[in-house]
Amino acid sequence: MTGGRIVISGNLPTILPSFSFDNIRGQTKIEKESIQGPFYAFSGDNNEDGNGRLFVSVERNPQLKWYEKFIEA
Repeated sequence: MTGGRIVISGNLPTILPSFSFDNIRGQTKIEKESIQGPFYAFSGDNNEDGNGRLFVSVERNPQLKWYEKFIEA
């Protein structure tokens, strides 16, 4: 993934290690449509020097909760 945006509102078992966790977002936009979250936000694919964004539903992916320890208070 070298660009673009993907929003996953369902379950995603894991995140590829070539994506970096950024933060939790309350919503995201696809073109002019706002999609309500919250979402875990990732950037990557770092293997391809990409600047794509991946948004994964917090509610549907409790197995990803450990990423929250990287959020600065």
